[in-house]
Amino acid sequence: MKKDNFISVRLKQLREYFSLNQKEFAQNIGVSPGNVGDWEKGRSKPTTTALIKISTTFNISTDWILQGVGPGPGEHEYIPGNRLNGVIREYFMERAPNYSHGEADNQQASQAEELLNIFLELDEDSKLKILDLAKEKKEGRLPKPPNNSFLEIYESLDDKNKQQVLQFINFLIFQQSNNQRNS
Repeated sequence: MKKDNFISVRLKQLREYFSLNQKEFAQNIGVSPGNVGDWEKGRSKPTTTALIKISTTFNISTDWILQGVGPGPGEHEYIPGNRLNGVIREYFMERAPNYSHGEADNQQASQAEELLNIFLELDEDSKLKILDLAKEKKEGRLPKPPNNSFLEIYESLDDKNKQQVLQFINFLIFQQSNNQRNS
């Protein structure tokens, strides 16, 4: 077997570690199940974009995916640059004892990791605004209108920060719907 084919073995190992079929794995990273099947059979290799998405979604280093270097899935937490990746996944798994720890839990943990990484990249003012909004949402209060309305604040953000705010709001909606279903 050529060295490149070991990538296929590691991708399959990663997918099976998370108890996902090829379709579920593909959905988590935004590719077709056929791509995943081709990767696992060694017919093709993931693109750079797909590798990065796999790495961030499943909290595994690209070095391990490509070369088998470093910890594999479940061997120990991979925390690049001492960021909190992996800690969030563990938190969700511990706080959700009634869940099956299947696709929905992995997706929720991945979203939380993504949210944390986005939050860490924001400027301090945006972090404070989002934190205040999240607290008010959690407490069931409508945001108190500041001197500027939410829409005015939102419109003043650059495109990257607007996208991050929308992702955060989607996460909150997803979280609330999960809480209502589990109540």
